Amino acid sequence: MFGNNKDKYLSCKRLLVSFSVLFLLALVLIPPPGPRAAEEDVTWGPYLTLRSASEFVVNWKGTGSGAGELYYLRAIRYWQEEGFSENTLSGPESDGFHHVGVSGLDPATRYVYAVDGKTGPGRENYFTSLRDDPDGFSFFAYSDTQNCYQRHRIVASEMALDPADPAFVLHAGDLVESPLSENWKNFFWAIRPYSGSTPLLPVLGNHEKNHDSYYDAFVLPEGGGDYGKEWYSFTYGDARFIFLDSNAGQIGLGDFLKQTNWLKDQLDRNEKPFTVVIFHHPIFSSKYPEGADVGLKDSWHRIFKEGGVDLVFSGHIHSYERSVEDGITYIVTGGGGAPTGTLESRFDSSRVAISHTLHYIRVNLDGGQATVQAVKVADLEEGYWNRYCDDEVVVKGEVMDEVTIPYKSEQG
Repeated sequence: MFGNNKDKYLSCKRLLVSFSVLFLLALVLIPPPGPRAAEEDVTWGPYLTLRSASEFVVNWKGTGSGAGELYYLRAIRYWQEEGFSENTLSGPESDGFHHVGVSGLDPATRYVYAVDGKTGPGRENYFTSLRDDPDGFSFFAYSDTQNCYQRHRIVASEMALDPADPAFVLHAGDLVESPLSENWKNFFWAIRPYSGSTPLLPVLGNHEKNHDSYYDAFVLPEGGGDYGKEWYSFTYGDARFIFLDSNAGQIGLGDFLKQTNWLKDQLDRNEKPFTVVIFHHPIFSSKYPEGADVGLKDSWHRIFKEGGVDLVFSGHIHSYERSVEDGITYIVTGGGGAPTGTLESRFDSSRVAISHTLHYIRVNLDGGQATVQAVKVADLEEGYWNRYCDDEVVVKGEVMDEVTIPYKSEQG
């Protein structure tokens, strides 16, 4: 009897050990629910854009197909309830990109959101909704991030750490070197420090080649041209923002004239005291033999002057330059990460030119004026082909140029 009981005891013990081993293997091999499993589904993003000041759009690219789901909740409710108890939105069916708009948000309120993965909500992200009628606000601008995504990541990290806390970020084009999937993947990796919490509003550069991948990636305010967002406008606070496509050779004469007529109409109907225009190719630059792109100057500068434009951002030239022409401040900000060039002020309109810097522009609108600061992120070695993208740089975080622009209504 004892021998039979002993055998049964040993058999049960072996069985328990076997179950224990299988359980431990399951813990190791089966991915847990929650963020880690969900993040496997998201290859780009999530990143924010805007349809309007009252509608945020959460964008991401996943590996699967179907309708993307967005979970969001006021942050205070999320912390109290320890999770998403309500407010789930679904986007249209998609085999990759997902764009889910969120409207009806309480103004100036912090929200938590996550996008769906294999097992439910993924990693939490946070954003603060825009204010209804702000007395003042800040925004950032930069450009030409296409070559060195490691450097771009440094610039994006400094913007994310900037205490000015911008309402949104403008990008003046040449986001990527060419519109290939791998380049877009690197771009969205580089902007992760700010893109999950601060909306991005870009324009086309020449390197995007007006490719469908640009339009697939970004949901933007309603405008005109291809997909209704090749050029567009946006209003917030005291400012009107107008986004243009300066690639005249790519879009053709007919569409360029259509865009120009749209621009005139936008300025004719503009009631805001401060107007910002952004496009890729600069009208004025010391890089040009005559100091200006004659075609763009003839097409747009007079319209800007008559339409009361205050501030213009461009890129394309991989340096920093600030010029003033007929009371309009033109800024070239080509220091987002691409190889930099040497530039010196050569014309009366040029107030300052700075070479070989990673930088971005910080703008604060408040009290009837705009304070515009060029923030140096790092110095780079001289030589246009400084393509060692992973070289270490010393982060500066210092203002290298500053100007105050009164609203035209305040100038008497």
